[in-house]
Amino acid sequence: MTLHDHHNQRVYGIDNAHAPHCPQKGMSRALIRGWDHEHKTMTDKGTPYDFVDAAQLMERFRRKNHRQG
Repeated sequence: MTLHDHHNQRVYGIDNAHAPHCPQKGMSRALIRGWDHEHKTMTDKGTPYDFVDAAQLMERFRRKNHRQG
């Protein structure tokens, strides 16, 4: 799920389509539990987060969308 600006640039996204960027140098992607992560800015390579359920995911996205609007 992604939120884009009027230039079609992603300003926020939640996904599990790829492993998130390793937050610490030398950290193996295999050490990151799951692939669930969010992109908090256009340049954010991904910050892991714990997926709970679809309702939590939708609420997280709704809150971010509300702040952007």
